[in-house]
Amino acid sequence: MAITSDNLNRKIFDLSMPCIVENLLHTSIFIIDALMISRLGAKYLAAAVLAGSIIWRISFTLACIQSGIVAMVARFYGARDYRRVNETIGQGLLLGTIVGSIALLIGTIGARPFLQWMGGAEDVIEVGTPYMRIIFLASIFRFILFIGTASLRGAGDTRTPMFITLLMNIVNVVLNWLLIFGIWIFPRLELTGAAIASAISITIGAFLVLYVLSTGKSLAKVSMKAVQRFNMGIIRQILRISLPNGVEQILMSIGFLVFVRMVAELGTTTLAAHGITIRIESISWMIGIGFAIATTTLVGQSLGQGEVGLAKRSFRNGMLLATGTMTFLGIVFLTLTRPLIGLFAPEPEVMEIAVVCLRITAFEQPLIAIAMTYAGGMRGAGDTLSPMITGIIGNIFIRVMVGYVLAFTFGLGIVGIYLATVIDWACRSVVILWFYRKGKWERVVIT
Repeated sequence: MAITSDNLNRKIFDLSMPCIVENLLHTSIFIIDALMISRLGAKYLAAAVLAGSIIWRISFTLACIQSGIVAMVARFYGARDYRRVNETIGQGLLLGTIVGSIALLIGTIGARPFLQWMGGAEDVIEVGTPYMRIIFLASIFRFILFIGTASLRGAGDTRTPMFITLLMNIVNVVLNWLLIFGIWIFPRLELTGAAIASAISITIGAFLVLYVLSTGKSLAKVSMKAVQRFNMGIIRQILRISLPNGVEQILMSIGFLVFVRMVAELGTTTLAAHGITIRIESISWMIGIGFAIATTTLVGQSLGQGEVGLAKRSFRNGMLLATGTMTFLGIVFLTLTRPLIGLFAPEPEVMEIAVVCLRITAFEQPLIAIAMTYAGGMRGAGDTLSPMITGIIGNIFIRVMVGYVLAFTFGLGIVGIYLATVIDWACRSVVILWFYRKGKWERVVIT
């Protein structure tokens, strides 16, 4: 059904709700992992935080090709050009296989050096290295999963990725329980067991998304012919659209890893508290990402229909819904701080640091909503340059530089680092709104 002004809000909910549920399922694994790992001690939780930060930043940096694929699939699907939808998905899966191979090599070879550079204590590095290597072994499957679910969302199907994630989560939780603690006939593998569980669930998810795409059991379909040979015209278009996002992700990853390294320099206790805080805050983040994905798809499809006014309403409505929801969650973080952190049964020192951190994050939630949805809409239009510049300004010049000055020059420690994130998101929301009003995103041509 075509997007219209009358059904726009319903479309936002139809697209965003499965995304939000899917993202919350991802977050539930993130949280359940932490709940289980925290029972092993602060050392193990700190190792999971450091290794997880590296895994996700490398993965998201290399997965920048998703932005080109989503924009192209959404635009072609909106124009009802299903042949080019098929070709785009096929070439995206090929690129995903190549990029996943690169990630596998980087992660397995560089696991220990990365953890050392991040400033982890030696005991943290010892348990974190095998954890990181095992998860990176599933990189090819992870990128097939990334590209496949991004293609489905570009076509407007957010339900199938949600159900795939649900099944992955069930597998992950069960295997976590069995392998971390050595339940029944299974050995007690602790943090290594959590890594094995994650790798197996990722692999299952990749096979499921390939099955859905190849059998046409969703809105998007890919043929074997589209996957078997390179189409350089499509690949160049994907890379052209994705390149600014790739640069953005590289610089964001550098900034993010430096940020986590600064936290690590404050000690294992502070790092563990940070790990708990980001897991709780990720609940709000995942909701924001869900609305951002819906905005991405609707802006792309609206422009595919030639409806610029409808695309503008997609930006506005997606932002308002995200801001309202995330502001409410910020209030929850502010008022239920101790009960939320108490779920992780942290040591008293960890608890007190995490309480301060979580309360600070409450104030950045509406700012994150604005920045996320407008950046998502611009990517859906094919304008990945504006979000790139916004991310560089916020992540490098504000989060890292201001964070360092507040934390170490003024001696505010973790409080200074977290205050810098609030300033970061305030700046990003202002800059992305300025780019939106300039209107460059309206003039992007995708052929």
